[in-house]
Amino acid sequence: MEFENALTFQQETALQMLLRLGADEFFLTTKLASLNNVVRLKIGRIYEIDGEEMSGKSQICYSIAAKFLATKKSSKIAWISAIPLRTDLLIKHLDMQSENLDRIICNYPENIGKLVGQLEWIRKFREILKIQLIFVENIDALLHDTTYEGWDLGRSHQFEIVDRLNKIAKLGVTVVITNHVSKWRGYPSPALGNFWASQINNRFFIEKNEHVYTISTIRNGESQAVRASFEIGDRGISDLILS
Repeated sequence: MEFENALTFQQETALQMLLRLGADEFFLTTKLASLNNVVRLKIGRIYEIDGEEMSGKSQICYSIAAKFLATKKSSKIAWISAIPLRTDLLIKHLDMQSENLDRIICNYPENIGKLVGQLEWIRKFREILKIQLIFVENIDALLHDTTYEGWDLGRSHQFEIVDRLNKIAKLGVTVVITNHVSKWRGYPSPALGNFWASQINNRFFIEKNEHVYTISTIRNGESQAVRASFEIGDRGISDLILS
C-alpha cells in the first residue's frame, strides 16, 4: 500500500510523449528542449521565421541545424543565403566535431535566376545528395528586387520561388526561411509584401527585449499564440535565467 501511494502519474498527450522521447522521424526541433513545444517542424513543410535585425532568427536556425546534424547522421543540409554562413556561430551550437559542417551544402545566389537554378538543382539531386533540410536565409535580401519590379512581375517571381520550394517540400524536405519584418500601418509585417506573406502558411515571430528573446507562433486551428523565451550566450541559445 505504501508503494502504491508513492506512485505519481502525469497525464500527457501523444504529441507531448513524442516530443519528450525525441521522435526525430516526425519532427525537427532545436537543441533547447524548452523551445520545442513552439519550434516543432513537421517533415515536408515550409516555415518562415520573421523578426527584426539581430532578433535571433539565425540563432534558431543554427540550433535546428545542430540538432539535425546530431540526429540525422547520414543526411545533409542545403544552406541558401545572400551572405556566407557564419560557421563560427554555428559551431557554438555543436557538441560534435566541426567536420560535421561538411554535411552542409552552401550556395549564395546573386540574383533570382541563380536562386531558381539552385532550387531546381536541389529538387533533381535531393535524393542522391541526401538533403532533408533547407535553410533559405534572408529571403527579403534574395528577393529584394521583386518589391521594386512591376506588381505582376514581382508577384510572378515570388510565386515561382514558392512553387519550387513547395515541390521540394513534397519530396519530404523541410524548408526553413528567415525574413525581416517591416511596419505596415504601425504593425509588424513580413517583408516582401502581402502576396509573399499569403504564400507561407507556417510562421514564427521573434521579438527581443534587452537580453530576452521570445519566439511565438499561431498554429492552424488555434486562436492563441504559443510562445517561449530564451537567451543567447557563448554556447548559442540557452534557457532564460530569471534573476
